[in-house]
Amino acid sequence: MRRILASILAVALLLGLTGCVPSASQGTAKLWADGMAERPETVGLSTSLTLKSGAKQEMRGVWVSFLEFYSLVKGDFRENVEELLDNARNLGLNTVFVQVRPYSDAMYKSKYFPWSHVLTGEQGKDPGYDPLQIFIEEGHERGMEIHAWINPYRITDSGAWELDSKNPAVKLQKQGDDLVLASGNGLYYNPARSVVQSLVIKGVLEIVENYDVDGIHFDDYFYPTQDASFDKEAYEELGDGKTLAEFRRYQVNKLIYNTYRAIKQKDSKVVFGISPAADIDKNMNEMYSDVKRWGSRSGYVDYLCPQIYFGFEHGKLPFDETAKAWNDLVTSPSVDLYIGLAAYKSGLEDTYAGDEGKSEWQDNDDMLVRQIKYARNLRKCRGFALYRYESIFAPAKETSKIVLKEKARLQKLLVG
Repeated sequence: MRRILASILAVALLLGLTGCVPSASQGTAKLWADGMAERPETVGLSTSLTLKSGAKQEMRGVWVSFLEFYSLVKGDFRENVEELLDNARNLGLNTVFVQVRPYSDAMYKSKYFPWSHVLTGEQGKDPGYDPLQIFIEEGHERGMEIHAWINPYRITDSGAWELDSKNPAVKLQKQGDDLVLASGNGLYYNPARSVVQSLVIKGVLEIVENYDVDGIHFDDYFYPTQDASFDKEAYEELGDGKTLAEFRRYQVNKLIYNTYRAIKQKDSKVVFGISPAADIDKNMNEMYSDVKRWGSRSGYVDYLCPQIYFGFEHGKLPFDETAKAWNDLVTSPSVDLYIGLAAYKSGLEDTYAGDEGKSEWQDNDDMLVRQIKYARNLRKCRGFALYRYESIFAPAKETSKIVLKEKARLQKLLVG
C-alpha cells in the first residue's frame, strides 16, 4: 500500500510543480504523507561520484560562493571562469559547487527568481550572459562536475540591496500571511508553509530541466533562529502535538524528501546532497536539520558533506573525533559521506578553538593534507570539499605564505 501511495504522490508532485508561484489561497497539494514519514520509498538512487568519463573517483570539490562572483564579474566573465576552473583542475580537484541562489535570486536565467544583485549591483538586472551555463560548459570541457548550490530559505541578511519587484518574496509578502518572516536583520521564507516548499522545489526543478548540472547542493542554512516567536502562527496551526523542535525538523524533512524525489523523477543521474554544520546536536536542535535521518535512510540525499571546519586540537570539536562521529552517523548504503574542510582558516588564528587549538592553523602548513589523509581511512568517506576557492587561490596577504605552502602540499597529494 505504501508503494502505491508513494507512486501516486510522486506523480502528484510533478503535476503540482508546474506554473508560477501559487498563492497562499490556492494552497499546494500535500506532497508528504504522514504514513510515509517512517520509511520513504527510494527513487532512482544514483552513485556519486561518477564523472562523464564513467570512472568513479574520489570527490575532490571546492565551493565557489557568491563572494567569488564579485571578482568573477570584473572583466570577461567566461575568461575568469576558465582561469578558476583551470586552477582547480591543476590542483587535482574534480568538482565545483557553484552558488546559484544565495538570496531568493538566481545566477542563471530563471522564471521564478530575479537575477542576483551580485552580478550587476541591482537585483533583477540581466547581466547579458548566463553564469551557470558558462560554468557547466567550461567545467564539462575540463572533465569536471558542476553542482548548483542553493540556499533554500534566505531572502536577505544584513545586506543593503533592494529586492526586485518581481522577487517571489515581494509577491508573497503582499499576501499578508506568514510566508515571509523576519529574523535579526534578515528575511526568510517560512519553512513550514507548503507554498514556500513548492517554490523551492520549482526552483530546483527548473535547474535540473534546463541545465546539464551534475548535482543540486543545499548548504547548512535552514531555520535561522531558535526563537519560538519566529513561526508561532504556523506552529500553533500545524504543530499537531509535536514539540517545536520536532515540528521544525518535520518541515525541513518534507522539503528535503520532496526535493530528492522531484530531482530523481526528472533525472536520476543528478545527485542531491547537503553540507550541514559539523556539530550534530546543533543541526538537530538549533538549525532543525535532521541529519540523523538523512544519513541513515534512503530517499533523502545522495550524500552529506558536513562542514568540519576545525583542527585536530580544537577544544570542543576536534577534527578526528568529529569526522568519526559523522562516519558513524552515515549508515545508509545509498548515502555517501564527504568532508567539508576549512581552507579559509589556513594561516589564521582559530579564535574559538580553545587555548591549545587556536594557533594550530598558524603553526602548521599541512592541515588540509592531514585531514584528507585521515578522512580517506573512514569507512564511508568518498571525498572532500574545500571552502572556499579564493581562500586557496587569492589569499589575504597576511596568510599567503602558509596558504602557498599548504597548496603545494595539496597538489603533491592530489596530483603527484
